[in-house]
Parts: sequence; structure tokens; C-alpha cells
Amino acid sequence: MNIYIQWTTDPASGWIKIDSKDWALLPQKLEPVFDRTPVYDRPEPIRPQVLAATGISCRVPTTIVEPRIIGFTGTREIIDNQPGWIYRLCVQGMVFSKDHIAVIDHENYVEVVEWNDDSGDSSSSEFCAEEWDLYPKIVDRTYRDGRSAYRFQGFLQVRRRYGNFKDEDFTSGGLTTNAPYSSFVPPTHDLVRHSIWLPQDLCDQLDNYDPPTWHEWI
Repeated sequence: MNIYIQWTTDPASGWIKIDSKDWALLPQKLEPVFDRTPVYDRPEPIRPQVLAATGISCRVPTTIVEPRIIGFTGTREIIDNQPGWIYRLCVQGMVFSKDHIAVIDHENYVEVVEWNDDSGDSSSSEFCAEEWDLYPKIVDRTYRDGRSAYRFQGFLQVRRRYGNFKDEDFTSGGLTTNAPYSSFVPPTHDLVRHSIWLPQDLCDQLDNYDPPTWHEWI
């Protein structure tokens, strides 16, 4: 199956199409060290405030402005123009972007595994993983949003989630299962590509490249 990869490079680069069979042959950089700590441009988000002194209720800004990463302390891996750290993966129009990503090519489908276990930006209770079995077959699917359910046609996708999931945000005909994170077994090292914390400016540049849509797999 065709898959699209966006590497973490500086300067930013776009999407590259490869065959999922070639995933294990891709460049691989080491997992970033844990003492890499981000430096933000402000300690707290800028939140909308009412300017009561004017006697007029107005809000500036109208949305929350989150702190932006402008640099790092600790060990500083060099982000250059060479591939090896992954920024995003796209399969069937779905984008994967967790701390670690692996692709396993099977005879009739592609398995994507992604997980977050970075103790620098989340606690162990927030660690989570997902395994997706992605088939080329088109089937009837169901999207559930609260009490509502919507039927549509889409690719057959089976998902296994590991972690403290409390939501029912996406089900596909009952093909989503949940389990504790402790039962998750990561793929072998040769199949794993790691991501790395980036300054927000570089993230913005990488995000300027829109991912392929599901039409690429029809």
C-alpha cells in the first residue's frame, strides 16, 4: 500500500510517497534524550479578558494564545536537512503524529502503530498507544458523536487503543477496542521511527504542507 511520510527537517520539507513494504529501509535517527526541555515565549497562555475599565465589554484577544516553544535546554540534538526523525505519517488520509510510529506491512493490509510515552510532557497515567489495521476495502462505517450516529462508506479500519480512554469519539462498526497501556507491546526497534520536540516556528513551516486526502487511495 502507498503511504506518505513527512520528515522532520530544517528547512521544512513536504510529503514523500513510498510503498509500505519499504518502511523498514527508511533512515532512522536515535530516540531524543529525556533531558531535552522546551523553553517557551511566555509562562502561561494569553486568555480573553474583559476590559471593564472602559465600561464596554470587549475581549482581546478573542481566542486563547498558547505559549510557543522558542528553544530548548539540556541536550540539543541537531535538526538538519537529513531524514530520520518523523514528523507525520499519512495513510488513507489519516495522519499519525505521536512520539513513535511504526508501519508493519501484511499481505492484505497495513498496520500502523503509534504511541506517546514521553515523560517530559506527560505523566505515566497519560501514556497511550494505538494500533490500526488499515485495509484497502471500502465498507459501511459508523461515526458516533455523543448520542448521534452517522453512517457512511469508508475504508475498513480496525483500531486497538491502549491507555485511559474514556471517550467514544470514533467507532467503526464496533471495530475499536480499548485496553490498559500496560498491555501494549511496542514493535521491534528496526520498525520504529521517532519524533522530536521542535520550535513552534519549524512546526508551522512543516504544517504548511497539507497531507494527502483519502482520494489518493481510491
